[in-house]
Amino acid sequence: MKISIMTVMAPDLKLDKLVNIMKEAGYDGIEPAVGYNKALWNEKEEWHISTANIEEDLKNLKKLCGDKIKIVSLASSFSPKDLQYLERAFAACQSVGCPMARVGIPLYDADSSVRYKDLFNEGLKDLEKAAVLSKKYNVKSVIETHMYNIIPSASAAYRLVSNFDPAYVGVVYDAANAVVEGAENYGVDLLDKYIAHVHVKNVKWTPDPKGVPGYCSTGLWEWSWENTAKGIVNWKQVIKALRKINYSGALSFEDFEGGYRMVPVGLTTEEKIKKDYSFIKKILEEVK
Repeated sequence: MKISIMTVMAPDLKLDKLVNIMKEAGYDGIEPAVGYNKALWNEKEEWHISTANIEEDLKNLKKLCGDKIKIVSLASSFSPKDLQYLERAFAACQSVGCPMARVGIPLYDADSSVRYKDLFNEGLKDLEKAAVLSKKYNVKSVIETHMYNIIPSASAAYRLVSNFDPAYVGVVYDAANAVVEGAENYGVDLLDKYIAHVHVKNVKWTPDPKGVPGYCSTGLWEWSWENTAKGIVNWKQVIKALRKINYSGALSFEDFEGGYRMVPVGLTTEEKIKKDYSFIKKILEEVK
């Protein structure tokens, strides 16, 4: 398995500095983010790959990475509803040898009048359009298990992707997101060959003193990002499950310890990057 970084976890580092730190630490994969607005170094810019200049930016990243680091996935959320731009993204990925790109799927709002089954059918139709481009460019369409979208669990994701050939459509498996919504012990086993990519981070639940429901709170309990080694997800167990299905893709850190899309509090991004690499490398050596 490759050890990678999803660049959103390094919001205070431009790509040249980030890649140098990754090389020093031993990483061999990178998952660049595209379409995230208000970079910390210039709020008028996107980080780390710009939507307008995706082709040039990806080629520049490939040069920075050289032979040591591969672009393992594109962290985008482009909707198949905008096929013209999605095709641009797939063509850009193909040009630099990036094997997959994340595509957007509908969110679920319990307070909305729109029913889940209708959103699911919408997501299915969108993914059918993306799969056509995947076959054309040989760039896999991947969708992420994520709280508050239509596939927060492995079983919901499987229901959607099982309609497609896993050569062209797959899942970004995120065990930490599932702690918030969608945890299933059999998730890896069920998705099996559809797991194309894995995000690595961790979360914790604590009582909510404010008692106000919101994105991170039920009104009684709230979740927050945690040290990768100390949160609720037992990463050694996850790696065991991935070994069992012969997963050979990337383990891509999306570690938001210290804060999301901000300069981390309590540690530097460089410290976090090096700590994460040592943590997962040790597990990979222990779990054969």
